[in-house]
Amino acid sequence: MLGKLADEQGVTEILDVNDAAKLLFQHSIYKSYPVSFVEKSQFDRLTKWLSGFTTADLSGLNFDGVETIDDWIMMLDAETSVRVLHSGGTSGKLSFLPRGTAETDLMIQGWRLLHEGAGPDLPPMDEVPVIFPAYRTGAFAQQRMFNRMVETVFGGDQSMLVALNEGRMSADALSLGGRLQLAAQKGELGEVRLSPALIARRDEYVRSMTEAPTRMSDFIDAVAKSLAGRPVAMLAWVGQLYDLAQAGLDRGLSNIFASNSNIMFGGGWKGRTPPENWEAVITGFLGVDKIRDGYGMTECIASARSCEHGHYHIYPFQIPFVLDPLTGEPYPREGEQTGRFGVFDLGATTYWGGFLTGDKVTVSYEPCPCGRTTPMVLANSISRYSEAEGGDDKINCAGAPEAHDNALAFLMASVEN
Repeated sequence: MLGKLADEQGVTEILDVNDAAKLLFQHSIYKSYPVSFVEKSQFDRLTKWLSGFTTADLSGLNFDGVETIDDWIMMLDAETSVRVLHSGGTSGKLSFLPRGTAETDLMIQGWRLLHEGAGPDLPPMDEVPVIFPAYRTGAFAQQRMFNRMVETVFGGDQSMLVALNEGRMSADALSLGGRLQLAAQKGELGEVRLSPALIARRDEYVRSMTEAPTRMSDFIDAVAKSLAGRPVAMLAWVGQLYDLAQAGLDRGLSNIFASNSNIMFGGGWKGRTPPENWEAVITGFLGVDKIRDGYGMTECIASARSCEHGHYHIYPFQIPFVLDPLTGEPYPREGEQTGRFGVFDLGATTYWGGFLTGDKVTVSYEPCPCGRTTPMVLANSISRYSEAEGGDDKINCAGAPEAHDNALAFLMASVEN
């Protein structure tokens, strides 16, 4: 794919950093496969498409019994070095990015940077349990990273990762959820059909939904009992974190963790109106003085944590680009520049590290009052360009658990009907 793009752009050599701007992959390229590959379970053809984005050899695979996206992803996990990451499918189609096992381990180093940036009084990363209020397994970046951390950082100690749902977040349910959303917008919801393989797993999905209220209650009790007073690390969507905290306060629980815990959030409120006291609710339940958000996307191995002034400092191994949204020409790498955000991640070794987002940002190349001198994405400067430019479907979509559960709710309704 890179060779094809270079030929079309007439790029034969890179003599300057900005020469690479023409070789940034559009974020929509990772969902450029025909949707029929998924609908007709043509996963051999989907694999051939995927092979255009990775240095791994994906030939000679056996696709017997591979009927769903989940089957396909788990088969690649078992038979190859590729670890597929997917989006939330909010545009009606999942994006697939073929990361390698080498990059999965680098993701842990990215998390270490976020952890160490939380403050000098936090214990070493390998001593701090991780709370993940989502599905434990799946093919999202966080699930890949945390489960790999259990193996390599925590020595296989499963108790160091506490998840809200011990099950798997289904890529098939997310794919269905995206199609349902589009069908509803077009008034064609009644025309959505479930594949036989998805119907066969419907009972499993329905059981997951019916157990959700009890699962939340048990999760709150478990973390409050087993991790009370300890420093912990947590990563969550802000709306999800608020709901969890409010439920805990309603149960009479507060200040449950050590004040130096590392609490990170992101993803925005996904259309919800934030309560005025949302931050006080979260900090009051968790027992921390502050929480910090982060900015990143799965195409980049490490996400940036906001500094004391709310700015997101880009790591030296990630080269930022700010492009004119109309011409694609890179703006000067000085002062403050506003435009479309692109990144070249030098950590990528099994896939091309150049990526062009759908985000409009302001990047400053000036030193920050916090003392850091790397380029930074300014606080409150991030927004999305129009749906015409590919839609709001970054691969690490923080609203994916909600989209997943909405799809499961549809499956429950299909049982009743």
